[in-house]
Amino acid sequence: MATIRRAYFIVLLVAIALLWSEMAPRRASAGQAMVKRSAWKRIMKVDKSGKGGYVKIQDAIDAVPSNNIDPVFIRVEPGVYKEKITVPSDKPFITLSGWKANTTIITWDDSGDIFKSPTVSVLASDFVGRYLTVQNEHGSGAKAVALRVAGDRAAFYACRILS
Repeated sequence: MATIRRAYFIVLLVAIALLWSEMAPRRASAGQAMVKRSAWKRIMKVDKSGKGGYVKIQDAIDAVPSNNIDPVFIRVEPGVYKEKITVPSDKPFITLSGWKANTTIITWDDSGDIFKSPTVSVLASDFVGRYLTVQNEHGSGAKAVALRVAGDRAAFYACRILS
């Protein structure tokens, strides 16, 4: 009788251990889950000469699915990109990366309303900008915003922000 109880006890412990190990990843916070991701789920290339998947940066951003949960790496080839860019709030986890800040330039010419004039507006969370120049070339005398960030957890590395 004691042997049967011991066997049931061992089976019960094994079952609890298996259930616990299955539930453990679900208990991780969103931040921990983001850190554990080791590979880019999607890599996109922007090249104004037409040698990439996209000619405009905004087109690559628009191609990211709404409510994205996977890291997306958008590689921007060297060049001057004259366009106004918006990263919508429903497209988090985007990294926008150039080669060097002095060779990968995003520029626009607008002024006035600080919410409508920025060259680059980041409304999404978990955004990273690398090796880019972001500039608003409007000139002096009016509010000319180069970069607006409204999302949480944004980081910029080796970037030049000129307004």
